[in-house]
Amino acid sequence: MNTASKHKLSKFYKYMSAEVAKKVLSTNTLRWSSPLLFNDPFDVPRELAKDMNIANMLAASSKLIEEAVLNFEAEISYLAQDFYKLVLGLRRIKYPEKEKPLHEIREGQIFQKIDDYLLEDERQNWYEMLPKMRILCLSARKNIIPMWYHYADKYQDVVLELNPYTHINSERPWPMIFPVEYPDSFPELFTEKGWGKLLISSPENRLNELITFSTFIKKPDWRYEEEYRLVRLEETKSFQQYSDDVFSEKIISKIYFGPEIEPRNREYLIKLILERFPHVKAYDMNFKFGWETQLERIICSIYYLNDII
Repeated sequence: MNTASKHKLSKFYKYMSAEVAKKVLSTNTLRWSSPLLFNDPFDVPRELAKDMNIANMLAASSKLIEEAVLNFEAEISYLAQDFYKLVLGLRRIKYPEKEKPLHEIREGQIFQKIDDYLLEDERQNWYEMLPKMRILCLSARKNIIPMWYHYADKYQDVVLELNPYTHINSERPWPMIFPVEYPDSFPELFTEKGWGKLLISSPENRLNELITFSTFIKKPDWRYEEEYRLVRLEETKSFQQYSDDVFSEKIISKIYFGPEIEPRNREYLIKLILERFPHVKAYDMNFKFGWETQLERIICSIYYLNDII
């Protein structure tokens, strides 16, 4: 997928309410949600290729195949095996023998096995996949002010620092983490041309493109989130459309309290940290004049625990 380029981050951040943090720290679980629960209607499309025409898609497919035959420098590794072999074979043929097969390509005769049913199958497969999809959303930074406002309940709550690479679970290993992209231009799969390319792609490339397009691309409006995601599929569809997955304790390295957090929530969370995650460092997050953030380390010890019990 396009997002497979390696990133250099090792720590990521999860913005959450104090109540959610209590559950996370008391149960060692993080919630992975189906996109059906997301509040942004543009995040992860619910329907693929809506209002698009298969004939227009296949016309785009024909043009791509023809261009690949005529341009030896054109990238063809994404093609399904039959189309890949077709292009390589036609590249070896010289004119005028090449004209007839090119005409058949322009007329769409090579797409006899591709029709409305294939597109409907793709839509149906996607419809069935959505409830099984599980996404864990993280951020690249701990001090994104709009994130503190929207996802940490107006600075009243917390941010956890996580290192996904310390998660060790042979029964359910975590998938790779990839950055979300915020392109200024329209993604190809919002167009019939983009779908024309998808229809002639190999099954592996087709799935990668669909996952990238649907889960790792968002409108530029959300760029401030600096989001990273982990995506996996449940084997069976669940009515609740989310999974609370157990994680390794060492995955959490720090906790940051918002400047408006209620004292009782702060004290309860510190108690949980001392009892269950003694290696975790705690900080108070404050916003200074001049758009700066300030961190103040909280010295947690057994004596502190005795004071708040």
